[in-house]
Amino acid sequence: MTTSRNAALLSLVSLGLASCLESNPDYDPNYEGGELTDESTDDPDTDETSSSSSDLGESEESGEDEEAGHCDNGEQDGDETGPDCGGSCSGCADGLGCGVGADCLSGVCEDMVCAAPTCSDGVENGDERDVDCGGSCRLCEHSAFQAKLDDYAGYDAFLPAVAVFEDGYFAISYFNYFADEARLRWFDDLGDALGPSVEIDEDNPFNLFNAYNDIALSASDDLDAHTIFTAQPTDILDDNICDLMLLERDFDASSPTSTELISEGSDTSFFDIARTDETLSIVWQENSQVLYRRWTPTLGWVGESTSPENTQPLHTGARPTVSGNGDIDIITWVRCTNEDPPACTLSARRRSLSQNIWLDGSPVEIVAVDDPSNTFSRVAISDIDRVGLTWSTKTTITAAILNSSLQVEDTPWVLQDGLSQATIGDIAALSDGSFAIAWPDSKNDRVHIRRYSWAQTPLVTDYGDEAPWPDSTEPWWVRMDSTDEFIAVVWTAETDGIFEVQGQVLSY
Repeated sequence: MTTSRNAALLSLVSLGLASCLESNPDYDPNYEGGELTDESTDDPDTDETSSSSSDLGESEESGEDEEAGHCDNGEQDGDETGPDCGGSCSGCADGLGCGVGADCLSGVCEDMVCAAPTCSDGVENGDERDVDCGGSCRLCEHSAFQAKLDDYAGYDAFLPAVAVFEDGYFAISYFNYFADEARLRWFDDLGDALGPSVEIDEDNPFNLFNAYNDIALSASDDLDAHTIFTAQPTDILDDNICDLMLLERDFDASSPTSTELISEGSDTSFFDIARTDETLSIVWQENSQVLYRRWTPTLGWVGESTSPENTQPLHTGARPTVSGNGDIDIITWVRCTNEDPPACTLSARRRSLSQNIWLDGSPVEIVAVDDPSNTFSRVAISDIDRVGLTWSTKTTITAAILNSSLQVEDTPWVLQDGLSQATIGDIAALSDGSFAIAWPDSKNDRVHIRRYSWAQTPLVTDYGDEAPWPDSTEPWWVRMDSTDEFIAVVWTAETDGIFEVQGQVLSY
């Protein structure tokens, strides 16, 4: 119903624009305001009776008043190209007369008529952020494409994460081929490195004991130190059990500013972090269950860890992800019954930050999952509590938009099918209310990105996707982060037999 209503509205708008863009019979491009005179000025007696200095002064004052007021008298006069617009007045609306682009609010004059903004008119107009990009047009390239963001020489970098600051600066994390070292590196908004990478924590080195363990990153509000919060697996007791650490680190510091133990002594995996204001929300998988906890720099841990699962003896949980908007945290995960074979779903549950309670009486089952061991989800919540969700399997990546009650709007839709290998994508809630979704396509050597305000309908329909970057060989594992202005996207791809971290900063 939503799609039909939108289509009808678009049809009406199109008809309205078509009627407005006809030639303007009232506009004469040869009209010059100074050449047209009122009949009363042709009276020869006027020159004979206006020679006194007092009369001359009154005449000059009258002319100044007329010039100052001609832009709001409801008429087309002076050098105007439409009533009270164009020329020395403000620009004219679409469909009114013009002589040049400067006569129009849109900056585009076609056949003596102001044209509506388009995404290919070569002018920054409408809701665009730059010329023909941003807003309802395709994403803008804030930085150039960066073919290598890691600084490993001659060997692979894997599973990058990214966190972007409000000024467009960003940090990435990644680890090496041997999975025994995790590194951080900071960049300015144009993609230039602020220095070499650093090991996240030399005292608590990275250890990978579970496939797909990665590093979770979140940017702070500190635009001087560009502080990063990160969760990484480590092995404190050197007992081959994956512990989980939370670290805070500035870009120019030689070691972490602070460290916090999230979990110790139990095998943990699949971590994620969401930050809103001063609160960090962390989720992780531990002993086949999903756990959640919050932390602030001033208060430390806010309560004990808790689980979104309220029937743990009957269900297991895996691969959690979290997003927050300052009022609500949303957690999604793969939830399975303790049966043989298990029945699995992609489920979600919301947590109120102010009340510190679960808002849903029990987990909300979003969609059935046929292959739980190869299903990976990512979630994002907007400022008005709408939820964007994407999940992938070995060959398919799918998306859905949920309303504020976690009900699916319209229906889930397939972003791409027939992929050649498991796809790990990401989603971000943007300040304009849309959701950006990015995913790798190794079949076509491409990383895609598209925005959606409504289910199934891309925000920009003139392109197969909005990605401005070139193709990448064997892309895999896309991660994305956003602010009110920027989107930072990173992924791994193969270059001359080596996997490297690539990416770009976009604006919208």
